[in-house]
Amino acid sequence: MENRKLRDFIAQNVSPETAKQYKGSMQRLDQGSDANASTQDGVVMKRETVSDGTGSVTKSFSGLYVVAGVAVLFVILLIILRVKRRRDAE
Repeated sequence: MENRKLRDFIAQNVSPETAKQYKGSMQRLDQGSDANASTQDGVVMKRETVSDGTGSVTKSFSGLYVVAGVAVLFVILLIILRVKRRRDAE
C-alpha cells in the first residue's frame, strides 16, 4: 500500500465511476503483489554468454591501444600548432 495519499488524491480528482475502477485496479495490484511476494523465493539469474564455434572472440580494442592512439594524435596536434605559430611569427 505504497503511495496511499497519492492514490486517494487521484481517486478524488476523477469522476466517481473512474474512481471506482481505479480503486478496484489498485486493489487487484496490491493483492497480486502480496501473493507474489509470499510465493517468490530469492531467484538469482544466471549470466549467459554468447560465443561462436571457435570460442569467445572479442572485437574491441585493448585500452592500451586506445590510450597510445590518443597520445600520438595529441603529439601530432602539438607539432602542427608549433609549426603554425613559427610561420605566423615570421
